[in-house]
Amino acid sequence: MCKDETASAEDAKTALSEKAESKAADIATLSEQLETLERDVAAEKKAITRVDWVVATATKLREKALLRWMLLGRMESIAVMHKAMNSLEKYLDEVGMQEFGFLLESASPGPCKALSKPCAPKWSKSDFDPQLQSPQELMCAVDNNGGGKSRWPPEGTARFTTFECEAADQAAYVQLIEVARKSRRKDAYTLTDFVGGQAALAAESQRIQDRQKALKEQMGLADQLASTLKEECEKLIADYKAKKQARIMEVDVLKNKKAALEASLADVDLE
Repeated sequence: MCKDETASAEDAKTALSEKAESKAADIATLSEQLETLERDVAAEKKAITRVDWVVATATKLREKALLRWMLLGRMESIAVMHKAMNSLEKYLDEVGMQEFGFLLESASPGPCKALSKPCAPKWSKSDFDPQLQSPQELMCAVDNNGGGKSRWPPEGTARFTTFECEAADQAAYVQLIEVARKSRRKDAYTLTDFVGGQAALAAESQRIQDRQKALKEQMGLADQLASTLKEECEKLIADYKAKKQARIMEVDVLKNKKAALEASLADVDLE
């Protein structure tokens, strides 16, 4: 009976050990899946960051292009005004109409001291900034301040007018923003799925770990039971051996007594 109980306890211990090994293999598999998901999450975050950087860079360049466009328009307006002022001054010099000198006086940056000889200077674009001699150079200067190259085509090779270039740039920018928005939305959804899957795997891994912990506790109890059974069986066997030895000794004593009685009876004359 002790042998049967001990064998049963050992079998239960072996079964629990196999279950624990199986759970350990499941945890290893889940760990690999979690590592894969972590890499996927990192890649998606990197993709989102890259899209954000592209949008930010495009927005910055677009703002710079708009600034260039506004400055170019202002320079063209100033150039037209210069031509008009110079033409008016030339006309007044030729016809000697000093009574119209107040026009130049009101338009001149400095006061006129004599109406007979208008003092309005010969305005030019270089008076405002000696380093910018043309609208094209102005655009190049704005682009260079941003660290890039001018996209304005050289004279004689441009296929688009300034307005058409600006409209094309704006359309391309709008399209870029739309594509980036869709890409970012898709990456965000994918990232959400990955994070959700990561959480589910983490929960499953925790559940298996809890189960493995419970199995280890059961294995501990099984070990304790096996040890107890072994001790009890060894004690029973020892008691049995002791009782058996005592019984053998009693039998020997009885045998000796029997032999003595038989010997004594043999000496008695029954007659």
